[in-house]
Amino acid sequence: DWSSNVCSSDLNAAKQGGAIAASSGSISVISSVISQNRANGEGGGISLSRQATALNLVNSTVSGNLAIAKGGGIYSEDAEVLVSSSTITQNQALVAAGGIGFEADGDGESLDLVNSIVAGNVAPAGADFVAPGAAPSTLTVRSSLIGNNIDTTLAESSQDRKSTRL
Repeated sequence: DWSSNVCSSDLNAAKQGGAIAASSGSISVISSVISQNRANGEGGGISLSRQATALNLVNSTVSGNLAIAKGGGIYSEDAEVLVSSSTITQNQALVAAGGIGFEADGDGESLDLVNSIVAGNVAPAGADFVAPGAAPSTLTVRSSLIGNNIDTTLAESSQDRKSTRL
């Protein structure tokens, strides 16, 4: 397990996860900035492989990262990802999922967005994020702003509903 409080990571380059590449355990990034990093594969800012179990991104910013493949800001194969009170913006992926991307294979991956902003990211498909796969995978969005929901599997919610669970 790994945890960071008040950390700034920028101008790094790697094959996977320009700033952070996790191959096991869980990661907590708290009150930090992950920016201007590059991955020649997935996860311009952060990449979680199949053995990584969770990412908790709290009160942090992930911006200006680039992935040559998927997940300009964050990429996860099968982990549970919590983004709380954070901003994911101005990231780019050249294949899919400019902000947050998943393998989307239905192996239990999940995304929980709470009081966060995921907007202004760029990719040919799923500009802001590509959602987790079929059940048992989950997607929960609460009190958050999604800039572009095309290719996310998110439907517009009514004013009466505060979250969408797919």
